Amino acid sequence: PLFRSLSEIAVQLMMLGAAAIGALTMFGEFSTGQVRTTFAAVPRRGGVVAAKITVLGAITTGLALIVALVSFLGGQAMVASRHVGLPISDHDAQIAIAAYTLVVPVCALVGMLFGALIRNATASIVAVVAFLFLMPAFFGGDKYRWVVEVRHLFPGNAESTLTFWGKDPY
Repeated sequence: PLFRSLSEIAVQLMMLGAAAIGALTMFGEFSTGQVRTTFAAVPRRGGVVAAKITVLGAITTGLALIVALVSFLGGQAMVASRHVGLPISDHDAQIAIAAYTLVVPVCALVGMLFGALIRNATASIVAVVAFLFLMPAFFGGDKYRWVVEVRHLFPGNAESTLTFWGKDPY
């Protein structure tokens, strides 16, 4: 029931959207020239970046929590007719909701990092998609322990491990 109400496609879409918003958050001021005004008003760059990180993290965490709760409760309402529902007070359900909630701000901050480094909207989004979705595919083997450990460091795989640890989702 947990796998049916919190699908992997939904979290990947949330990751993609959050990463794009993060990249555009950093890049938006550079494209319009607003960054000169920002740094004229607040010359300390560290404070500006810390404020952006705080606001982006808070907003994406709040929205992700709402989406995770609605997804979980909606999915459980659908599977409840088959008497296989899972209460929200279940420990595994709480871990899954927390994992779904926390992967979104992490991806937004990764997108923000790529936006700050590249300073081009299209290139930043392409780079963040490559990092979040293509790079984990290069670490897909199970032959070497280090490959598995590196794969689990990517946000999507970390979320999957937290959500379905020690369980077969099928």
